[in-house]
Amino acid sequence: MSEKQDTRDTILDAAMKRFLHYGYAKTTMSEIATDCDMSAGNIYRFFPSKLDIAEAMARRFQATINQEFAAIARDGNRSASERLKAIFNYEMERIFSQIQDNINVVAVVRIMTDERPQFMEEGFAQQRMHISAILKDGSKSGEFVEMADPLRTAEAIQFAMTSFTSPEMMRESSFEVLQRNLDTTLELLLNGLYNR
Repeated sequence: MSEKQDTRDTILDAAMKRFLHYGYAKTTMSEIATDCDMSAGNIYRFFPSKLDIAEAMARRFQATINQEFAAIARDGNRSASERLKAIFNYEMERIFSQIQDNINVVAVVRIMTDERPQFMEEGFAQQRMHISAILKDGSKSGEFVEMADPLRTAEAIQFAMTSFTSPEMMRESSFEVLQRNLDTTLELLLNGLYNR
């Protein structure tokens, strides 16, 4: 790993601790710089703004999720329906866990949604790609019906599952209620996909 990447990671780690402890709004670039034993000017060489730091942190988080989505989508030991369930169960559990660990995560998500919607859409697009691959596999194996446009079907499924992947909506329910409703919603969706 390069020295430049090491410095970026140091800044991101320090910023994450501050954002999670004090909140995004109450954290300044100067405080992050102090935590990294460097000048604020040096921080700006790596990140033009606090929002850029938040996006870099979110990208790290999203990359981990996307790797897991890819592994689930490729898992040949599970049926297409099992893989589809696994993607949404994994995402819900991961996001719910992050929120329970620290409520300040929601503020960062809200900032990203408002200020960097293109980043959020990139994450949705990656997930759609994996869902679409699962749908294609399911159609090919005969488990699911043939679909004219698996990517569009993936988008509709993603839209239907929003309540179970939105940190703000998750705050209103217990994990047990979310899990019960996730299972029921997935069964309803899968009933429309099965090749009977």
